[in-house]
Amino acid sequence: MLEESTLSAEFFALLCELFSRPVFFQVKGAQDFLFEIIYQDIISPDQMNGLLSAMIASYSQYADEELCWFVGDHIARRYPPEVGLAALEEIAPHTTLPVQWSSVLLGLDILERHRGVSDATYQRRCKVLRSAVERAFGE
Repeated sequence: MLEESTLSAEFFALLCELFSRPVFFQVKGAQDFLFEIIYQDIISPDQMNGLLSAMIASYSQYADEELCWFVGDHIARRYPPEVGLAALEEIAPHTTLPVQWSSVLLGLDILERHRGVSDATYQRRCKVLRSAVERAFGE
């Protein structure tokens, strides 16, 4: 990531505002817009943290499958594992749709299997969160 963001504070504030507006997150392809901004490495670390807060705050309203999957994947891959897990734990109690739950499970899968985290506390937290999601689906 760049030390200095190439996004102005005003543009970044607008980006975060989009996350709270159904007109944005209910549109097919919203994740493509986010992908282009996030994966161009033009957002500073502080802005990435602000973006995470915006996603967490409005995630319960996301219903588009691709956007939900993008968010779960993004959280698991672009933040330190402990931050990603904490974000998924914060999101989970507010999810109501199967696509939202499956996105949380996707994020957990990435953190557990692909990030190579072996800390016992982290693994225990993942198992607790995974069992809560599975209970919600009645499995």
